[in-house]
Amino acid sequence: MFSIVEKILSRASGQTNFAVDEYLSCKVDLAMVHDSSGPRRLAPKLAEMKRKLFDKDRLAIITDHFVPAHDEASQKIKRVTEDFVHRENIRHFYPEEGICHVVLPQKGLLSPGMFFVGGDSHSTTAGAFGCYAFGIGATDMAGVAATGEIWIKVPQTRLVTLTGALGYQVFAKDIILNLCGRFGMNMAEYQALEFAGEGVATLSMQERMTLSNMSARMEHLAAESSYRFAASRAYSRIVEQRLSELGEDADSPQLRYSAYLLRTLQPAMRTCEAAERRIEELAQRVTRAITLQSSVVDLIRTRQSHAMMKTMGDHSATQIRLQQAVEGFSTFVISYYAMGLLEIMLEAGIAAEL
Repeated sequence: MFSIVEKILSRASGQTNFAVDEYLSCKVDLAMVHDSSGPRRLAPKLAEMKRKLFDKDRLAIITDHFVPAHDEASQKIKRVTEDFVHRENIRHFYPEEGICHVVLPQKGLLSPGMFFVGGDSHSTTAGAFGCYAFGIGATDMAGVAATGEIWIKVPQTRLVTLTGALGYQVFAKDIILNLCGRFGMNMAEYQALEFAGEGVATLSMQERMTLSNMSARMEHLAAESSYRFAASRAYSRIVEQRLSELGEDADSPQLRYSAYLLRTLQPAMRTCEAAERRIEELAQRVTRAITLQSSVVDLIRTRQSHAMMKTMGDHSATQIRLQQAVEGFSTFVISYYAMGLLEIMLEAGIAAEL
């Protein structure tokens, strides 16, 4: 019995008899690259293989990483991208229209049941629309561009069931952050992550996109994203129809988490006020760190002049100043600035004396 993920893989591969961890060769419905992962990396690899695009209509190119082209390097990338688009007659080219993961659904290029790959780790965002979606590197993307296919090891599906509704000042990002805190950052390593339950129905499409987008941070293969209640009202009919056609077998082998009650979640993100207080606190620490730096540098400079005093056993004043600096220094050890000062102290041999 197959999960929705496996049914999408079955359609893409043409295989009906396979299990988790087996390898399949799947036809890609749509591939996406942006200006960073796109033509500047894709064109040389295709030329090296002496291959052309398998299907230019299955490739979308979106410029969003080097926008605006403010320097010579960015302008060169822009020219390479545009030259490739014109040379290959790419129909789905969207320059400087927004973030690639947002532009794709805005242009109507995603639909439930699609097998989608993108040249960006957050390509899992497409999972919010019922696609099987994940990010790949330049070499794999060159293979997709040349053949229209990609091999994949069938992943185990992990199901996260959401119930209830989010509370005040709790957002979709908090769901992911709470999952990471509860199960660890590698909770879905090379696995497909599926969100389901009545709680998903309370989330907007933007919030579902956030869930799928941030799922990439849990080292999963794809945010599938077959939401069973995955649609806003305007989108619900086509999503529900296509997902119901795929259907998930009741006894499909999945790792299932206990229900996640959304109203019990606490904000994992800091509010603006908390962020402002944190910034002010860090600013004060930097100011104190600069003052401390002057003290440490002064101690380093005076250390040699006190060498004779130390030999005679009369270096109490230096010891006191060093102790005061170290006591203050411990306050800033978490900052990179302070770590730099620590290295100065170690190189000068001061830390060893303490």
